[in-house]
Amino acid sequence: MEIGGHVAIDWSASEEVEEAVRARGVIEHDTPWERLFELVFLPSYRVLVIEFLSSFKFHLRPPDAGGAGRPRAPVDRC
Repeated sequence: MEIGGHVAIDWSASEEVEEAVRARGVIEHDTPWERLFELVFLPSYRVLVIEFLSSFKFHLRPPDAGGAGRPRAPVDRC
């Protein structure tokens, strides 16, 4: 089963355009952010994506729901 294209940081490409130093300033070695971006290359990625997509429930809310001083729109708890 194909699950979209994997998105991750291509460090060699960022070095070619001389942006690796700046990117490493934001996403340092051995941090939760780096582990998140590297997760797409692990065999467990497909299993995690399928599990997430099969259990996620999205409830669309109007754009003006719950502004300052106004009551929030009721949430459908299905």
